[in-house]
Order: sequence, then C-alpha cells, then structure tokens
Amino acid sequence: MRLLRQRTSVPIMADESCQTLRDAYDLARAQAADVFNVYVVEAGGIEAAAAIFSFAAAAGISCILGSPAEMGIRTTACAHLWVPVQRLPYACETFGPLRYCRHIVASPIPISGGFLTPPEGPGLGISLDWDAVDTMRV
Repeated sequence: MRLLRQRTSVPIMADESCQTLRDAYDLARAQAADVFNVYVVEAGGIEAAAAIFSFAAAAGISCILGSPAEMGIRTTACAHLWVPVQRLPYACETFGPLRYCRHIVASPIPISGGFLTPPEGPGLGISLDWDAVDTMRV
C-alpha cells in the first residue's frame, strides 16, 4: 500500500486492513494510507472506533465511517460515533438499512438527503421490533 501511495496522487484508503487501533498505528507508521475506513463492530465497539479516529486525527490521516451491509443497530452505533467527530472529508458508507425492505429496529434510523441522524433516547436510542426479529430468525 505504501508503494501504491507513493506512485499515485489518488488517496489510498485502508479498509479491511484497518480494524484495530494497532492496525491504524501500523498503517500510519508505514505511511500506507491517506484514509482509514473505520467499522464500529470490527474495531470492537464505539469506544474502540473512536480511539482509531483520535489516533488518525493526531497522525493527520482522514477517516470515514464504514458499514455498508448492516441493519439498523450497527448504523445507529455509527451515527453516535459520528457526532463527536469534527470533520469527515469523504462520504461515508452508513447506508445499510436502505438495502432492506424490513427492519429489526422499531423506528428505522433517519437517512435523508445524504445525512444520518442519531436517534435520541437512552443507550443507542433504539428499540427492537421483536416481531421482525422472530420472522427473520434462522
């Protein structure tokens, strides 16, 4: 990735190679990425993902939020992580719920006009639609 980054002016994004804070450190040390795609679940939760964002900011590396195929719970976690992040210079991949015709959360997270809005309320601000969960149970 470092070699590719040296040979092009196109920003190089670390996606699956940036799942933990250690991965972010190794990528920064190797000067292998201009952008980190941070996945809340793969990082180990909101706090762990926030640590990657903080490290990246200190290292001068941009980040985006990624989670393209998830349902509402994971997207809501992304929305809550996004709130304290001052600037996301690239479009994020938090559109997973738009792919589904049925949701497992009672009130789907609002995604409109390119914006993701975190719900209010305790915890993540969501509740499950248990009928939907039962219907989709394998």
